[in-house]
Amino acid sequence: MISPVRPKKALGQNFLTDPGIISRIVGLAGVEERDLVVEVGPGKGILTRSLLFRAGRVVAIELDRELLPVLEVEFGGDPRFTLVAGDALQIDLARLLDDLPGSSGLTRKVVANIPYYITGPLLVKLLTGEAGFETIVLMVQKEVADRLVATPGSPEYGSLSVIVNYFTQPQLGFRVRRGAFQPPPKVDSAVVRLDRRKDHWPLPWPRVEPVVRAAFGQRRKTLVNAVSAGMNLPKDAVAVALQHLGLPATIRGEELSVAQFVQLASGLADAARGEERHG
Repeated sequence: MISPVRPKKALGQNFLTDPGIISRIVGLAGVEERDLVVEVGPGKGILTRSLLFRAGRVVAIELDRELLPVLEVEFGGDPRFTLVAGDALQIDLARLLDDLPGSSGLTRKVVANIPYYITGPLLVKLLTGEAGFETIVLMVQKEVADRLVATPGSPEYGSLSVIVNYFTQPQLGFRVRRGAFQPPPKVDSAVVRLDRRKDHWPLPWPRVEPVVRAAFGQRRKTLVNAVSAGMNLPKDAVAVALQHLGLPATIRGEELSVAQFVQLASGLADAARGEERHG
């Protein structure tokens, strides 16, 4: 007999217990038989059960070794279920899914109630990696959800907003009451859906990311000062690049759209090449 597993605070475990919320998450994700769903942090498997009911395959990644036998007993007999022990932040997801028998042709999605402390790093990994996820549906802290869907000029808008909007079209699904978890978290929660963009920006993310990081690294500074300091560029070069976009030198990073960040990164690259030719 397997002993009951208590949630571990160190692993950010708040087990979702409300079946109604589970149904809404799976519905928001639009899980179908043609989908291969990755679940990060399945816990005791309440969401896993609903995913297996509708998906073609489910890959559950669990770090807590105490939960592994619980999940194995519950779902191990289903050939469509794969349990992976380890840290989702360290696992090569592309290789894992590419090597999975029967996964060819399935649409890849992530649907999970994740530990909130890994939200930022996990999102960056899922968005910039090569696993090819078409849809990502996550339970996150409400304040983080607001950042993911934030628009330029709003207080919540930041570097995470830019990267999410660069790769996906985000939408806020619904809020979740604290009593839907055991133990109840000390923060409000929300479910978000991120759909991979079908169109492509003219610059790859590694070319845009340094500009975004510099712009939000010193939020109180103007974009000219923040990018100049963060990227070791002359202030006048940044100002000229902004001028070419029709933007004032006094503008701040939180006022730029994703498209403008892409244009700015392109302009700064052209300016840097010009400096090299004349240097």
